Amino acid sequence: MAVAYGCCPMGPEEATEFTVTLVLFGTNRIQTIKKLRELFDMSLYIAKSVVELVPVIVATHLPRYDANRISEELEKVEGVKVRVTVTSALDMVNASQIRMR
Repeated sequence: MAVAYGCCPMGPEEATEFTVTLVLFGTNRIQTIKKLRELFDMSLYIAKSVVELVPVIVATHLPRYDANRISEELEKVEGVKVRVTVTSALDMVNASQIRMR
């Protein structure tokens, strides 16, 4: 029995979970800290620690809409660079290392 390849529309699965990484905190560190506190309800101490650890994962396992919304909000602060990537097992290792510091 012959199998016809390409008959099924099954391609690579579409990514459903994304990770937001803060790459640069911009020219005004205080504004970046304020925006992090606003978006994630962080204490001042935690937000300052996150900015000092750049590049750092700020959110993981998010739907595309939420990841893009967070990225857009953070990039409103002058000079901030954010990267949105597909969540992988490697992200979980990096996130656990950050929490342990």
